[in-house]
Amino acid sequence: MPKRILFISNSTIPLKDTGGGSVIIYRHLKRLKDAGFEVLIIYISNLLTGTSTPAHEFDYICIKKKRWYPPIRRETAFFTDVRTTLTFHNLNKKVRLNPGNDLVLGILGEVSNLLALKIKEHFAIPFYLFYHDDTIFNRYALHSLLTSRHIDKILSNADFIFPVSVPLTKLLNASAINQTSTLYPIPEGYNGPIRKYCPENSSRMQLLFAGMVEPIHFATLKKIGQAAIRVQANFNCVTALNTLHLAQLQAGGYLTVKPRFPNTDSLFSYITSKIDVLVVFYSFDVHHEPRMLTSFPSKLVEYCHLGLPIFILAPRQSALGQWAIENSWLSYLDNDDPGAIAGFLEKFKDKTFWENCQKQSLMLAQGDFNPDRIHQQFIKHLKILYG
Repeated sequence: MPKRILFISNSTIPLKDTGGGSVIIYRHLKRLKDAGFEVLIIYISNLLTGTSTPAHEFDYICIKKKRWYPPIRRETAFFTDVRTTLTFHNLNKKVRLNPGNDLVLGILGEVSNLLALKIKEHFAIPFYLFYHDDTIFNRYALHSLLTSRHIDKILSNADFIFPVSVPLTKLLNASAINQTSTLYPIPEGYNGPIRKYCPENSSRMQLLFAGMVEPIHFATLKKIGQAAIRVQANFNCVTALNTLHLAQLQAGGYLTVKPRFPNTDSLFSYITSKIDVLVVFYSFDVHHEPRMLTSFPSKLVEYCHLGLPIFILAPRQSALGQWAIENSWLSYLDNDDPGAIAGFLEKFKDKTFWENCQKQSLMLAQGDFNPDRIHQQFIKHLKILYG
């Protein structure tokens, strides 16, 4: 019987052409499937959404709530536990959990962690958790469905936890959780042609940011756009926004918003043919974006493979800022003043500086950000492979 990987979540469906944790988990699961493992996606919800053709990748099972199931509330932990037990029995009927053959993966902070815990208690099946965002230590933890008792039990029973950044690992270690190892987001990787410095950089440099943005990011994006105008450059932002937010972001004419590309390959093709410098940033409002202190942007890992300079703009206290300082990132700025940004962008017009930044990106792509290396760091902790 082939070894089986069960990914259990109540919020995330692993898909190829998405972003954030969804595509990161998809890439690890796809490699496991290609290695001969059976991969089963267990989605704890009444609807399996966002999957147009999910059967082409993995097996998907939706565990729905029965009418008589009690609600999940932080204030009524007893009913949450009852609900977990009912869901556990429902799941076991559908998939027939098999000790010694199965392994469970999840995302730390989700209420579905309780199901992974229940499976381990009954069948001694190990469970492992990705940790992409701090949802259990900062103020947002108060909005979680999990109580502190739940969190403590999950942390102490998880066989291994994979935080996405060093600060997240340190948070766990500070709580005496040491079965952890920092695991950078695994990239798609890119093997196409690498762009060379173009003389046009000195005339109309093209900058690009691609990814999800919220109104909290608009001020920083506009500052980058203002700076770009000062140095006769164009700032392009690839993202999906509703009509109201699109108008707000484009107000002032500081940047050009482009719709999301249909898939990663088409985005990469556009970047490598049209863009001179890629942008990765965090806002400078730590009160409204506390995640900057611990999260690590997957786009940075991805961008390095494209062989372009990457302009990092982030506060020094952010996880990204700390990483940039520790790695002596040539194109890092910790000041969001448009004048300071403009002064820094001018440096990319210099061929030597541009090429040195390019070399730094490619060096990371072959080293710490190599997808094969990241996946090996992940699977070496899985008992199903080495137990």
